[in-house]
Amino acid sequence: MGVVAHQLVSADKIAQYGSTDAVVPALAIEILPVGLTGLALAGILSVIMSTADSYLIVSVQTCVHDIYKVFKPDIPEKKELRLTRVFAFVLPLGALVIALYIKNAYNILMFAWSFYAAAAGLPAFAALYWKKATKAGIISGMAAGFVVCVGWKLIGTPFGLGPTVPGAIACAAALVVVSLVTYRKAPAPFLDPYHKTAEIA
Repeated sequence: MGVVAHQLVSADKIAQYGSTDAVVPALAIEILPVGLTGLALAGILSVIMSTADSYLIVSVQTCVHDIYKVFKPDIPEKKELRLTRVFAFVLPLGALVIALYIKNAYNILMFAWSFYAAAAGLPAFAALYWKKATKAGIISGMAAGFVVCVGWKLIGTPFGLGPTVPGAIACAAALVVVSLVTYRKAPAPFLDPYHKTAEIA
C-alpha cells in the first residue's frame, strides 16, 4: 500500500504531513471523498490504539508480575492493583519521551529491536545452553545490555557504531563475570532440566 500511495500522491504533498510515515493517511485525505476519509482515518486510529493498549497491558504485567513479584511474591491484591495503575501511567510517559526524541517510526522500531537484541538475546541462549549461568548473571547481563545500548544511542552512537554491538558486549561481559562469581554460591537449578527429576527420585 505504501508503494502505491507514493505513486498516487506526490512527494510534496506527503511532506506536508510531516514524514513519509504519514503516506497512508495522506493517501486517504488526498484521494478519498470526505465521508470515506473519516472512516479510513478512524480505522487507522483504531488499529493504532488496539496495538498500543495491547503492548501497554503486556508491559504493565511484565513489570508487576515478572519483575516486582519475583522479589515480593506475597504482595496484597490491593497493592498489586495500585502498582498496575502506577505502571500504566508511567510507561506511556516513557513511550512519549522516546516518541518525541525519535520522530521516525522506523527508527523507533530499530531502536527497540537494538536494545532487545542486546539485552535479551545472549541471556536467553545462556539460560538454555550454559549450565553455569545463574539468575544473578542473567539479570546483570540484561541490565548492562539495556543501559549501555540506550546510553550509546542517547550520546549519538560514537564512531558510527550501532548501539547493539556495545550493548551486546556489555551484556556478555556482565553475564559471564557475575555468573562465574555467583555460580558456586547460588547455582541455578532451574536451568537444569534433570534437577526436579533427581529430587523426586
